[in-house]
Amino acid sequence: MANFAFGLTADVVLPDDKKLRQIRAGYPSYPNALRPPFVLEGDVLAADTFWTGDLLNSWAEDWISYWTHEEGSFAMSAFEDAAIGQALQFLSQAGRADKNRLLVLRGGSDYTVQLQGETPAQFVASENSGGLSGFQEALNNLYQVGSIAAIRLSANWSTYANQIPRSGH
Repeated sequence: MANFAFGLTADVVLPDDKKLRQIRAGYPSYPNALRPPFVLEGDVLAADTFWTGDLLNSWAEDWISYWTHEEGSFAMSAFEDAAIGQALQFLSQAGRADKNRLLVLRGGSDYTVQLQGETPAQFVASENSGGLSGFQEALNNLYQVGSIAAIRLSANWSTYANQIPRSGH
């Protein structure tokens, strides 16, 4: 499913603006953080505890590397994905769903590390007072990208009802 969706959306051009460019400028040590919004395929670390900061981000990178035998790439944090996956697992065991059809689409609305020159506490305080840095933009991008996969799946449901898509084309 992930390869299917990524194949359909990898080249989608997402909008960029002055606000996002200004936020990105605070991350000169992170090449992907400096890029304009883009579609990527990566690994999510879902945890029950909120965390932030460069030290915990390094932990997340190491954790993903360890559990994927150095094949994964930490892309973003999450917490609700684990619960959704667990619920789908239970529904699959009851014959009410197919866990192999889970497709997680996430939108990056903020960073897991502080701006250069900031402490993690300062970063959390600024996010708390100003809201997630790119929340509305992330919602818009999720709709733009997600609708492409949803439309393709629904338009070809006669095929996909009994066959999980394997590529984007």
